[in-house]
Amino acid sequence: MFRSIMSNDNSQAIEEYSFKIQKSNEGLVLLTDAMLMQIKLSHIASGLDEEPRTETRESNASLTTITGYTEWFSGTSIRISIGWDWYLGVVDGKCTFKRINPPRSNVMLVDSSGNQMGRKKSNMSLIRKIDECQWQNRVRECIN
Repeated sequence: MFRSIMSNDNSQAIEEYSFKIQKSNEGLVLLTDAMLMQIKLSHIASGLDEEPRTETRESNASLTTITGYTEWFSGTSIRISIGWDWYLGVVDGKCTFKRINPPRSNVMLVDSSGNQMGRKKSNMSLIRKIDECQWQNRVRECIN
């Protein structure tokens, strides 16, 4: 059994996993899809991107798009890092955070034989992991 300590809100929780995390020669963390889905992620940082102001000629109003970034990590002995960009849009009259661009991560998915599955398949699993962690509320707290 693999054990890991994660600090969360000044308390420590011990995470137990029935698998061992391995690293490639390139420094990537090698995980199966099932392993990735079991690992808990903690928020590190979120912020707003700076955007140059552009004024419209007719009204001297500024056009803007609110975008930002967020970074998360695991409490495992070999740290997993996942980051992605987002924008603030409006859906049904409500402000909503939407993930954009592929995630940035040190995770590489492997099959049951340990063969690397490539960046595209890894990103597809990372996106599923991201979408399940309800990151939008944490980002909202950080930028307010």
